[in-house]
Amino acid sequence: MSRYEGVLHGMAAGLVAAGVMSTVRLLAHRAGLIDRMVPQILQERAAGAAGLDVPGGSAGHQLAAEAIHHGVSLAAGGALGAVTATPGFAAGVAYGLAIWAIDVLGLLPALRVQRVAGRTVDLIAHGLFGATVAFAMRELASQPRLEPEPSVIPLRRRVG
Repeated sequence: MSRYEGVLHGMAAGLVAAGVMSTVRLLAHRAGLIDRMVPQILQERAAGAAGLDVPGGSAGHQLAAEAIHHGVSLAAGGALGAVTATPGFAAGVAYGLAIWAIDVLGLLPALRVQRVAGRTVDLIAHGLFGATVAFAMRELASQPRLEPEPSVIPLRRRVG
C-alpha cells in the first residue's frame, strides 16, 4: 500500500471517527455531563471574531460546528495515515489521547475556555476517536476496489 493510500484511508477513517466522537459527546450532553461540545465553542469563537452570524440559527450553528469537527478529524486521520497505513488499536488510542492533550493544554486555554467538568468526557471521546480511526483504517485497507470497475454489481453480493 502506498503512503498516498494510507493518507486517504486515514482521511476517510477520520470522518468516520468524528461521527463516533460527536455521538459520545451528544450522549454526554443528554446525560447532563456537558453543556457544549468543543467544536461548538470553536465555531462560536471563530464566528464571533469574524463578526459573522451563521444562517439557520441553532441548527446552522450546529452544522457549522460539525463541519469544523469533521474537517479537523479528516486532517488528523490523514496525518496518522501518513505515518502508518494500518495502525494498531493501542497506537490509535494513543494518537487520540495525544490529540486530547493538545486540546486540553493548548487549544482550550488559548480560547480561554474554562471547564467545570467535561475533561473526562473529552478524554473518552478522543480515546474512542483514535481507536475508531485505527479500526476504520485497517478495515478500509482490507477492502480493495474491484478492478476493473464493474458496470453492474451482482445482487447476491453482500452489500450493506
